[in-house]
Amino acid sequence: MSFRKQYKILFFFILSFVLHFSAIAQSKTTGNKIRDLKIEFVSEKIELQSKQKNDFLHVYNQYNDELHVIRVKKRALRNNSNPEFVIEENERLDKEIIKIKSNYKEKFLKVINSEQYLKLQKAEEDFRQILIQRLNKE
Repeated sequence: MSFRKQYKILFFFILSFVLHFSAIAQSKTTGNKIRDLKIEFVSEKIELQSKQKNDFLHVYNQYNDELHVIRVKKRALRNNSNPEFVIEENERLDKEIIKIKSNYKEKFLKVINSEQYLKLQKAEEDFRQILIQRLNKE
């Protein structure tokens, strides 16, 4: 194999490698932007006091991280060809989501009051609806 041919192969390998990882980085950046917008939106809607903000954000980020893990698992089930397994695993994961929400309700109520907690639930739903509407427009 000539040097020129080896060079071309190496060039295309490096190019594909760089493009692949830049696409991954860009999708993570988009995900981070959405997450940041959600945090800003929710924080504004629940009218956090300055002394509540750091504690709330700490709990809220943990909460979202745990829910994200479950949602990734649920998305992965789409590729499973065993319907019985998918049904059972979806049910198990749904119960896990309920458990996480219940556990974090207690943690949230140590940081914010019950009125703010209700506003948090509404703000999350409102944000989801706004995001869906904007994605449908594009």
